[in-house]
Amino acid sequence: MDKKRIIALIDMDCFYVQVEQRLQPRLYGKPVAVVQHSSVNHKGGGLLAVSYEARQFGIKRGMFGDEAKIICPELELCFVPSGEHIDKADITRYRDASAEVFKVLHEFDARIVVERASVDEAYLDLTSIVNQTFESIHPSSKYGKSDAVDLFPTTHVANGTDLNEQGLSGWKYDRIESLRLFIHHACETKDEYKLKLIIGANLIEQIRSQIKRDTKFSCSAGIGSSKMIAKLVCSRHKPGQQSVIYDEAITEIFKYTPICEVRNLGGKLGRQLMKKFNIKTMGELSQISMLDLVECFSAQAKWIHNIARGVDDEKVNARDKQSSVAVSKNFPGSNALKTDGDVKFWLDGLIKELVKRLTDDQLKGGLRSIVFQNNRTASTLHIGCTTDAHVTRSMQIKTYEPQALFTSVWPILRHINKSSILGTWNPTVKNISLSADRFREGIDSRSKQITEWVTKAVDKTISGVVVNTSSLRMGNSKRTVEAISNKISPIAVDMISRCESFSKNYTARR
Repeated sequence: MDKKRIIALIDMDCFYVQVEQRLQPRLYGKPVAVVQHSSVNHKGGGLLAVSYEARQFGIKRGMFGDEAKIICPELELCFVPSGEHIDKADITRYRDASAEVFKVLHEFDARIVVERASVDEAYLDLTSIVNQTFESIHPSSKYGKSDAVDLFPTTHVANGTDLNEQGLSGWKYDRIESLRLFIHHACETKDEYKLKLIIGANLIEQIRSQIKRDTKFSCSAGIGSSKMIAKLVCSRHKPGQQSVIYDEAITEIFKYTPICEVRNLGGKLGRQLMKKFNIKTMGELSQISMLDLVECFSAQAKWIHNIARGVDDEKVNARDKQSSVAVSKNFPGSNALKTDGDVKFWLDGLIKELVKRLTDDQLKGGLRSIVFQNNRTASTLHIGCTTDAHVTRSMQIKTYEPQALFTSVWPILRHINKSSILGTWNPTVKNISLSADRFREGIDSRSKQITEWVTKAVDKTISGVVVNTSSLRMGNSKRTVEAISNKISPIAVDMISRCESFSKNYTARR
């Protein structure tokens, strides 16, 4: 693998908050927090995302809404919508917004490898486009000009002086001067890799500007030699900024980098390393000998040794789709499910919500533009149930039709029940989860069953308006939707649109 790669991480700034602000422009510039959906509305719900304006008041993720409002009375709380079929958060609006961002990333240049890391993060391998650009221009001439820093309006050079990590009094940082010196040195010495980093940083400036123009969303970025390094430096200057790091600066940065802040070391392994060697920083970890690492962490010793020196060869894999679609529900404490009726009720709702998400996975857009997004169908369903222990079972998915799925899943779940009393459940159920994966290409005729289910749901949802959705045809459905859109719920409008799209696709495939 090319050790001189140019890797970037794009990280959307307070993404859920930005989505809400775009929906409600009056929220721009105000302290805003997005609140997790909660059926019991416990203490106002937990905060999932907090704007930078709110953070200035000491508001943090994980706080409860009521607590945050006491600290900052002017805090605007936005609630994640509840699920259509079950008392569960519906993150459709955030997934749709994420799709807009990834559309920009995929369309910017085919030479860039894009890996979806999460709903608001993407890794980009810029190596190919940077190498070709390097060969086609004279970077020393282009970036050696006195006004070259103007091409990098939000770029910081992560070299240890950009943050006062030592707590020095009188510390000063001049972004432009630091950037100017970095560019000047790279051009003067004709340092090939540093010049390629500069090209990569310029590309990321352009990509981030394109995201802002097309979606109105701000993002930050990190640019370096690996996924681990790109993610690490991405967080140094936020929001709306980007940081680039050259290899020689990694040692300096690692001196003050907590082990738990490094990708893949934030969990159990990182804690074990800190405890075993009585260390806290990556700089200290780099001083541990290979012999000691092999003795204590034989299977992972080489990887740890490399990571501690900033070496990470993990590939950026072209991936823009979720590997699985899942839904789950916790039933803590006294809310644990105790009867067959309770378990059936929640299983039915979870299955319907899963089907909705699987349908959303296949479809893209809302009332204005609907196209098939992912030409795929899940083939395996994993059923998880937590009582005193966690049990997982798997089955083949033969249809997306909710009732048929329930008929298949219920016998599997029922066998977990150990109660000898009819109608009761023992041990009580603390969690139910459903996860669909192993997608195969194509959307076959069984999708018609989803259409029929959605059509029935539309007929039940529309209140006060008589619409025979089974008679919808291309051409008159738009007028129908426009005529009733002010009288029915947005969910119903969306369902009608889904029916139309499914009908068109199914007919075409027939």
